[in-house]
Amino acid sequence: MKAAGGVSVFLVPPLTPPEGERCSIDVHLLADFRLVENAAQHPDGPHRRVDDPGQADVILFVGSRDPWNRDVRCHPLARRFPRKVILYSSQDRILPLLRGIYPGLPQNQTHPRRTRSGHYLRWSNQPDIELTDPWLTPTHLFGFAGDSGNHPLRHRLLQLEHPRALMRDTHHDPARGFGQAPEVYARYRKRYAQELSAVRFVLCPRGVAPNSMRIFEAMKAGRVPVVLADQWVPAPGPSWETFMLRVPEAHLAQLPMILEDKEDRAAAMGMAARSAWEQWFAPEVSFQVLAGSAADLVAAPWRWEGLERFLLRRHLLAPAWRKILRRLHR
Repeated sequence: MKAAGGVSVFLVPPLTPPEGERCSIDVHLLADFRLVENAAQHPDGPHRRVDDPGQADVILFVGSRDPWNRDVRCHPLARRFPRKVILYSSQDRILPLLRGIYPGLPQNQTHPRRTRSGHYLRWSNQPDIELTDPWLTPTHLFGFAGDSGNHPLRHRLLQLEHPRALMRDTHHDPARGFGQAPEVYARYRKRYAQELSAVRFVLCPRGVAPNSMRIFEAMKAGRVPVVLADQWVPAPGPSWETFMLRVPEAHLAQLPMILEDKEDRAAAMGMAARSAWEQWFAPEVSFQVLAGSAADLVAAPWRWEGLERFLLRRHLLAPAWRKILRRLHR
């Protein structure tokens, strides 16, 4: 049943594995679901949550443990209402066999009828990251704190030299591992937030996926995200060009000079980034934003759905299959 001016959404939490099989993935999926569940209680916006999947316009699964989405595809609701099902999954490696919102999906695996980009839900709700004055607080031009082992581009990035650069490789940081003491993670988050506020430009290189949590963390902090990922797909909504810089991976060596040239605009761009975060990616608006993207996907034509799923399984295996898939998408 359609909500006035919007859609009705039935939320499905991530499937809980047996006790002995739980891992960090399950903690993250549950955090994502709780954030969306809490946001659905906000009265603002045209979309609403319903308790009956039969009456819903959209059945939104928040999270999948399987890169092939088998846990969702085999779910009774997915079998009963296949045309209503939309998956949100922020996994770095996933094949979009279901229509869904996939923040980490590279550009060459996307299509407007089947996929949307999005934001990393739990990373938009980090309490240690706060807005600080972008004119007075920064002491460095640019910075990056991240794991160099996630992509070769990051090795090259960490070799950049500049007198006002703040660079740190977290590859061997204990907080990168699962199962550490809470204080280990607390120290890591605090230091990370301090480093974020100390720079004017936050470097957001690709890692395992083209997208980066740093984009949304930088926006929350009122800093300018600098995207270095040729396959990155921006989330729908914001006017990205007003507050974000995108630098081709091949131009990495010119990055310090590019940022020096933009430094006088950094503070104003940072405040624009914060405003866009509040409008599109803050925790309280997450339900409305996801529901809007889900509504677009549910409304898309269904005629080639079965064949598209078949071809997507072979999408990365042979260029010939990609040609067939592109023709179907026309």
